[in-house]
Amino acid sequence: MKNILAIALVFALFGLSRCTDNQTAQEVQLVRADSVIRIPINSNANATSRNVRYFQDKGEEYLAIENEQNPSISIYRLSDCSHIKDVIPCNEGPNGIGSPMYGFDIINFDTIIVAPTGIGNRLCIIDSAATLIKNIDYPINPRPLVTVARILQSYYGLGIYKIDSVLFVCNSCRDTEENYIRMHGHPIGYRYNINTEQVSLSQELYPDISNAKPYISLGVSSVMYINGKYILYYDKGHQIFVSNGDTTWTEHLLRSKYIKDFKPKTLAGSIEAEMIQHIEEPEYRAMIYDKYRNLYYRFACPSIEVKPEDDVFTLGEFRSLFSVMIIDKDFNIIGETLMPEKTYNVNMFFVNEAGLWISTNNVENPKYEEDAINFELFILN
Repeated sequence: MKNILAIALVFALFGLSRCTDNQTAQEVQLVRADSVIRIPINSNANATSRNVRYFQDKGEEYLAIENEQNPSISIYRLSDCSHIKDVIPCNEGPNGIGSPMYGFDIINFDTIIVAPTGIGNRLCIIDSAATLIKNIDYPINPRPLVTVARILQSYYGLGIYKIDSVLFVCNSCRDTEENYIRMHGHPIGYRYNINTEQVSLSQELYPDISNAKPYISLGVSSVMYINGKYILYYDKGHQIFVSNGDTTWTEHLLRSKYIKDFKPKTLAGSIEAEMIQHIEEPEYRAMIYDKYRNLYYRFACPSIEVKPEDDVFTLGEFRSLFSVMIIDKDFNIIGETLMPEKTYNVNMFFVNEAGLWISTNNVENPKYEEDAINFELFILN
């Protein structure tokens, strides 16, 4: 009897030892459902984008997609996949935002937040007629610490979070060692009250990551504001940091099974050499919240070998291979699904009540269409 209990205890301890790195023993997977979305687009719209925003207005579901080559926002109704309108922000004049748009988020047709190129301390609120409603100036000149343009792209899973009449704006750090050091103690974001037009800094401050283990390489910091907490993560780091409602943070290790540890970044030389280095290194992309299932998805891009015949710029944009990590509300990894290679677009996705939608608009996909934007639905098994 004692031998049986001893063996049982060994197996129990072995089972517990496997649940490390915030991983649970049971694996949840994303499985492809039968539902697809095909949105025809006109010649002025881009078939690929780094910014796709899902929103609802008056009970209808919409997608707003940024056209980066011709700075504008195309809005489509999901119920019939129809094109509703294009929003083209003005650069100059009474409704001018100061420079071409580079990044946006949308609350509804009356509240669209855009980032002007090169004006790192300003956001502009416009409506769907491109009428300028308000400029929001950051209360402390952030140069060279933060860049608003990165805040407003789904590429890194960042956006504006509206709760009642308050907009929560999150900062992002540029990828230099000097800025990483200087960001320590800098406010993680700020709040803008639409009614009073008051801007206030967050009490949450950037944590010190200089001695983080595993090592966090130089990259881009991303911040979310979910359920009253800021969530900070880096594209070259496994960890995420969750605010505790004061100036302290709780660290969670969320390591993809397809990514090893990161190494210090070195100068590669030419632009092409830097692109190859970037592609061959692994990285994390967006982490997004699924409010319908109260969990998170984190996109992870394993390292790949660049071959001489490869188009490095295409590989850098689309990352032919990536996985989607599934993380519960307590920041435990409950599963990870490796997506088919050269099939989906790691930059184009959204979540609604049906599940997670990922676009097949990857130029390496044989089914890629230049005159339509396509999504396929994934649900949990």
